[in-house]
Amino acid sequence: MARRFIPGWSAFNGMALIENPTATRFAQTNDVINDPHADGHQYAAVLVLPGQLSGWASAPLAATVQPSTTYTLTVAVGHALDVPSTDYHLFLLGGSTGLASQDITGTSIAPGTFQDLTLTYTSPASGSVIGTNFVIGVRATNNGNVFAEGIFDNVRFDPVSAVSTPEPAGAAVFIMLGSICVLRRRRRR
Repeated sequence: MARRFIPGWSAFNGMALIENPTATRFAQTNDVINDPHADGHQYAAVLVLPGQLSGWASAPLAATVQPSTTYTLTVAVGHALDVPSTDYHLFLLGGSTGLASQDITGTSIAPGTFQDLTLTYTSPASGSVIGTNFVIGVRATNNGNVFAEGIFDNVRFDPVSAVSTPEPAGAAVFIMLGSICVLRRRRRR
């Protein structure tokens, strides 16, 4: 089988590849494209021996870390019918600095299905990560004693929909102003 890789992403080792789903691997539909997690007719996979880990990392995204902003990253992770699942680790970097991560035990994913793994990150008001480019990473670890496969699909990270969070000092000002308005109303009565 010729190996194909995700454009703009790097594999952690040579055991990572792109596969085409089949009904013998996933029970949700005969054609996984009809599954809401499927991102086309392909998914990324990593083949891991016992005790081994492998995965994918994106090239630096055009999106940069903005101050006091909340970001959500979601990746569909799978458990094929014909091979044991791995444990999954999803992580978000700002440049080379770790920002957030989320784990799921592969055995909690029903065989033949995908499950969303989501992490949320709220950036600080200031600091060295502000202005750095985001990097997305997905990793699979085989904690079992037989060959296993990690499967990733449908990466969703939309910095446009990021929600700006108020700074603590700004929130305190709004609370104080609201309290003053309530006190003035009470005094007028």
